[in-house]
Amino acid sequence: DVNVPMVANAGLQSFSNLGDDTGAFGGLIDPDGSPFFIDPLGAPRRNLPPVFGIFGDPGSGKTFFAQSLAVQAALQELPVIFVNPKGGDSLYGMVDYARSLGVPAERVSMSALEETHGAFDPFRYAPPLIAAEIANVHILSALDDVRDGLSLPERLALGSGLKRGAMNGALCVWDALKYVPGMEAERLIELVRQQMEASSMFALGVAMRPLPRLDVTQRLTLVDFDRDLGLPEGKTPGEYTVSERIALAAVRAAIRASLETLIANRSGLLMVDEAWTFLSQAEGLASLQRISRE
Repeated sequence: DVNVPMVANAGLQSFSNLGDDTGAFGGLIDPDGSPFFIDPLGAPRRNLPPVFGIFGDPGSGKTFFAQSLAVQAALQELPVIFVNPKGGDSLYGMVDYARSLGVPAERVSMSALEETHGAFDPFRYAPPLIAAEIANVHILSALDDVRDGLSLPERLALGSGLKRGAMNGALCVWDALKYVPGMEAERLIELVRQQMEASSMFALGVAMRPLPRLDVTQRLTLVDFDRDLGLPEGKTPGEYTVSERIALAAVRAAIRASLETLIANRSGLLMVDEAWTFLSQAEGLASLQRISRE
């Protein structure tokens, strides 16, 4: 029967037991200075959901920590995709640093992708029926929020038409739209065309012609939104403007494309800064749940 001061001054050492035994070095644990590691493949090896988050106050170093994990995972020969939606806050230095370590790395800027329609067309990376569902959500994110909106028959026609297109071998969203049935087809296709002309961000998710499938070409890929998107912050979804909904849809398209590309590769690490842009939508949560189950 001893008291706390006796134990505290007895010379007994205690060490923190956080993180994994090996992996990417994350820093030292306060107060004992034990090293902290994160194994990017630790969860899959234990048959656990391969999802983790980094939480902290603004300016506390979340993005810096994420970059450190990304570079170390690439050094361990894992394909890594890092999505940075914060326009005006480029992480290009991470690419330069990775290259200095001999890691094949590239930066994909959003301004370059916007020059061609359909950089993240879902038929480039997802199975056809899943691609049709992703395309339906992407299109509705813009068209179903205009003043006159879409009628129920138009929403149903859009969803069924995209699925028919997928089942009939469509290789891009524009080809799938040709299968929209009924009197609604002409108006829907024209609305999509006009929205593509009005917003290059919206056009990221709609290819006019079949494009090569997305694949992992570098060890580390930075998808950098190099201009301010006008993302909604501090608002509920019902308060989003059309431009804010389209901005979110563009970010989600990039994240979903990266996610499905790594799934097809059967290995890799996806880092998403400002993850709320993906997780604030039911589709984003559903995709993570599917990964966890599989």
